[in-house]
Amino acid sequence: MNGTEIFENDLFIDRRPIITCAGELEVFSLLEDNLSQALPQDSCEWRRSLGRPVRSVHIGANFAPFSPNALPKPNQWDLIRQPLFHIYWTECVDVDIYKTGIKDEIELWLKELITREIPDWLIVVVENYDGKRANKLLPRTTVLDKIRADFAPKQGDRCISVINPGKVESRSADSWRGLVSRVRHLVLVSYARAVARLEDHVRQQRERRNELGWNFLQYFKLQEELAQVLEMLGLYDEALVQYDELDALFSQFVINGHTGDAVNWLTNFQKPLQMWHGLKLGPSHLPDDPSILELRAYIFAKQAHMLLLINKIWEIASRCLPFLHNCTREITLLEVTAPPGAISCWLFLACMEVLQTCEKFNQADQVEAYSLNTAPLWAYASQK
Repeated sequence: MNGTEIFENDLFIDRRPIITCAGELEVFSLLEDNLSQALPQDSCEWRRSLGRPVRSVHIGANFAPFSPNALPKPNQWDLIRQPLFHIYWTECVDVDIYKTGIKDEIELWLKELITREIPDWLIVVVENYDGKRANKLLPRTTVLDKIRADFAPKQGDRCISVINPGKVESRSADSWRGLVSRVRHLVLVSYARAVARLEDHVRQQRERRNELGWNFLQYFKLQEELAQVLEMLGLYDEALVQYDELDALFSQFVINGHTGDAVNWLTNFQKPLQMWHGLKLGPSHLPDDPSILELRAYIFAKQAHMLLLINKIWEIASRCLPFLHNCTREITLLEVTAPPGAISCWLFLACMEVLQTCEKFNQADQVEAYSLNTAPLWAYASQK
């Protein structure tokens, strides 16, 4: 998926990480399309913490002009919507010009990042290589040498040069591949660091779930952010785990509430049902104040989406009946009232939505598993 998510019905949600650009933007504009296309073409290895296996991921990117106001704030966890990596571009190759202007600009740019404790940056010197001048003596000290000495004496890989890929010479091609590989690697390093922080924060918030003032919906949005980042990286199985955990966590609160250990926020899901729109597998949005059916339908739709992405169509059908039984049980435990026939109507529509989705995406090599799991759904729907 190359770091994007594409839904049906022509609804497109771009979730590629944001890379900001500073310096000579007109120089970068000539390279932007090529860089956007090249980044996700090859995979790179993501080495996880806590002994988890190495995963192969694809990294795409959106580019935006650098703005100090857009830099992430402390405790800002929406990783997909905040700038992740920062690049300064220049085509200055004259050391004197660098000393009188570019150096100060880079210093100010880096200061904005350092004051916010942002270590994820790169400086790129674009060289318009001319074969006719190849035999001329090179300067003793280049602009790239000066930049490394001034700003990255111990991080030489944070300052690189690239020959303009518009040139056809082999040197340009090799130089361009080096830039793409370096940006891809550093963006992944940045993401790995950000995801590790988010995972720790999610874990800490989960451990506080029994404290006064803890709210499930607030926590839900936090863990879903982690799920969306994992999905963007193409780790659909790990994103599915996040939604499975949220599913199980909510069920446990409902059960505990019925046995006398209720929490205040759970009363928000005991409102009488005013609407019972059918389950929709596809683009969905969770309302700010969802009913029990809206929350349950949203979680199941997200689980189904991940299963589609890992080509487990039949598992959507196998999960459907337990999901429907769980919904009716939670409605009973929470003592949610509804007009006569409303729940049965919703259950029937949910069955038909899952059956139609499975029929649409079913594949020849999964016919047996598909039939085994859809037959009980047809029987259940006929009872409603």
